[in-house]
Amino acid sequence: MATSNGNSGSGTEKSTGAEVIIEATPGKTIKLPVESLASIQFVQDGGNLLVVPVDGGNTYLLQDFLTFGTTENPPNIELENGDVLEIGEITPLVQGFSVADINPQAGDDNSDGGGANFRPFTDGSIGDPLGISDLLAPTELAFSREEEEEIIGENEDSSSTRTPTDDPGGIITLNFSTPIGGAAPAAGGYEDWQPNQNVGDTTETPMQMLVEFTPETDEELTSIDISGFPAGTRFFVGGSAAGDEVDVTSGSYSVLAAGGVLPAMYLLPPANSDADIVLTVLANFVNGTGDTGTSEVTGTAVIDAVADAPTISGGDASGDENTAIAIPEITAALQDTDGSETLAVSIGGVPVGATLSDGVNSFTGDGSDADVTGWDLAALTITPPTDDDADFTLTVTATATEAATVADGGELTEANNTASSTFSVNVTVNDVPPADDGPTAVDDGPFVKVEAPDIHAVFVIDTSGSMDWNELSLMEAALKNLATTLFEQNPDGTAITLIDFDETARFIGGGTFTTLESVLDALDPLDAWSGGNTNYEDALNLTRTVDFVPGYDQAIYFISDGQPTIGDTQAGIDSFNDWVTNDLNNAKVYSVGLGGDAENSAYLGQIDNTPDDNNLDPAAGDPYLYVESPEELSASLQPADAWVTGNVLDNDILGSDPLADIPIVSFTYNGVTYDLSSTSGPGVFVDGNVVAIDTEFGVFELNFETGEYAYQVQSDVADFETEAFSYTISDDDGSTSSAVLTITIAPDNAFTGTAASEVISGGDANDYILGAGGDDTLSGGDGDDRFVYQNAGVDGNDVIEDFGANGDADVIDLTALFDQLGIAAADRADHVVFSEAGGDTTITVTDAADSEIAGFSIVVENASLNSSDITNGKIVVDES
Repeated sequence: MATSNGNSGSGTEKSTGAEVIIEATPGKTIKLPVESLASIQFVQDGGNLLVVPVDGGNTYLLQDFLTFGTTENPPNIELENGDVLEIGEITPLVQGFSVADINPQAGDDNSDGGGANFRPFTDGSIGDPLGISDLLAPTELAFSREEEEEIIGENEDSSSTRTPTDDPGGIITLNFSTPIGGAAPAAGGYEDWQPNQNVGDTTETPMQMLVEFTPETDEELTSIDISGFPAGTRFFVGGSAAGDEVDVTSGSYSVLAAGGVLPAMYLLPPANSDADIVLTVLANFVNGTGDTGTSEVTGTAVIDAVADAPTISGGDASGDENTAIAIPEITAALQDTDGSETLAVSIGGVPVGATLSDGVNSFTGDGSDADVTGWDLAALTITPPTDDDADFTLTVTATATEAATVADGGELTEANNTASSTFSVNVTVNDVPPADDGPTAVDDGPFVKVEAPDIHAVFVIDTSGSMDWNELSLMEAALKNLATTLFEQNPDGTAITLIDFDETARFIGGGTFTTLESVLDALDPLDAWSGGNTNYEDALNLTRTVDFVPGYDQAIYFISDGQPTIGDTQAGIDSFNDWVTNDLNNAKVYSVGLGGDAENSAYLGQIDNTPDDNNLDPAAGDPYLYVESPEELSASLQPADAWVTGNVLDNDILGSDPLADIPIVSFTYNGVTYDLSSTSGPGVFVDGNVVAIDTEFGVFELNFETGEYAYQVQSDVADFETEAFSYTISDDDGSTSSAVLTITIAPDNAFTGTAASEVISGGDANDYILGAGGDDTLSGGDGDDRFVYQNAGVDGNDVIEDFGANGDADVIDLTALFDQLGIAAADRADHVVFSEAGGDTTITVTDAADSEIAGFSIVVENASLNSSDITNGKIVVDES
């Protein structure tokens, strides 16, 4: 036990300053906060030993240390560097050491009895031992330590066995805490000191043992005795570095409280253990009169289970397409091997259609992770999807799960009971050319194009005096270009009415034309018609008399370069808008302002009923199209492009030889083969390396040198129709390969999707709904709607929301899908699979090998369908 008593040293050889008194007992190891023998000196004080720092500081008085040093079980001293000094090593270093001074005996030659030694009288001394004379006046004696009254028979015991005369009054408390972050637990710590180990933090943060002593008046803590350390526990005093660790293999340890203050103490549970630790602390303290006391407390350190991140390693792999590629052995192991943790291993990134195997177990990629726990990780192979040489990366994850030992304190947190480690396996797949060295042509499409609608367009043209010859010439060219495009897209379903106006309005020629040539002829003199005022009212009134072709889409193009100058413009606009709203069928009215005078028109926006607007000046909701010059007019008036374009060579695969200079040999349509030697004639046009033909539903042209193609729909269709062009390519040594370019023409009332997942809703008519790629949600609306599927490999997992609702005769058409799968018409009904749950029917299909095609399904909500619906026409598998 130790205390700082504030007294000075007791002799001239002791350093001045406060003393720390430490009681020695037989066999006790006294730890001193000094680094080495070189920094201290030993001084005898009777049976006590003084330890004096060379450079100043506290002097330590080891009470009765030399007295017990003469017994059979002497005490010893341990320094900060770990050296333990036995009594035999210490006494030779004690200044003026004398065994006689440890316990002086009465009656030696120089004594005068009484058990104490006296010096004989010499001249010049204070007095004569026999006849004392001339004594000095009485003086007060001063002692370096407090006097202690000796009462014979009562104080004969040594100070180490003295019973304190006061009652112990100090209170001791014991707590444990891991000082990490602002929300650190106040009553415990973590297995292996690593609370965040499972998320990658490997910094060891120790659990601190906090002992606090609350004294009564004038009491001071001298030391604590700790007991109950489990085997394997590590204990640190003064800090958490390796040099601060002390030996607690005996299960107990004592810590000095220098000046009443304990050093920082840290505790590390036995390795990989989350068993809670119960420790008992006995506090030793002393009061101002030297009386000592003790106080005891027991505390529990709650140890939270923490999973150790497992070790995992492996290597990259490579091999040929269409073969099983060996994966270097994957090694995964637990770091905590005491049986408290379990290990799981998974592999992510397996391509869809690829097969992972260890020779016994197998997994086919479907977008999820493969659980390979228990597999032979030294025998793994992966076979890429068929004919796929794309490289890919596998992610291997090992996860350790700790089975926590929950004692009275429970778990501090469960979030750290699992820990994972990952690494990547890069798999290189080598392309293997076909057996011969020729190219491989790959099918293109199907590309979907909606037919051009039947349209009746009205051109209302301002030819007033503000339009000069140059402007009218450019307007004439723009309107001829628009007319040409409309007739090219639908030669048999286009009608155009021409009106020009200045201060009056009139039909041009016969008014309405149904051939391109007649429209072009009627527009020829337009550039000479400049003159007069501008009368919007008369132009709009005349437009209201147009007799539109029944069933055709209606479009009106009103083009002006300025402001109206005569007529009741607002009345004319109001009557016109009432006619468009009530008498026409969803007509589109396009107002076009041409030149600076029309930029801020107050009227053109009222005429226009489309949302398109590039003019920001009119009020919101009142848009029209503004162009600064006639040169811009032509491009602004173009309808949606009706061409499908691309390059058939883009997805074809080269062999070891390059393609021929002119790689396309020929193409075949409807059984007729065309090449560069074909003769131009009706329906066929050959120009250099380009061959163009008229098809059943449009026009197709192909550049034999570049592979670029273009197709334009020019006919109406009553259902989805297909144009197929089989083409053959060649390399420079004559090896050839063929593929098919497929273009699907959709009816005008078709609603088609893209490769993305979409919501597609039809209208009130009998619609055609084609979701195409992605997972789509489809709704036909009113009418007898047809839901069309073309390719089970890309059409995704769709939901049809209103099949047959309100008595509609809706149809699901799988004809093109089975054509693509190559299933004979007579066998197709056997390849449609129905399942019903919760009032909904799910439809899937199987391929020629009777394997269900992954990634394709149709959920038909609120409908009960089965194979009988193939017979009754709700499910169509062969349109022919």
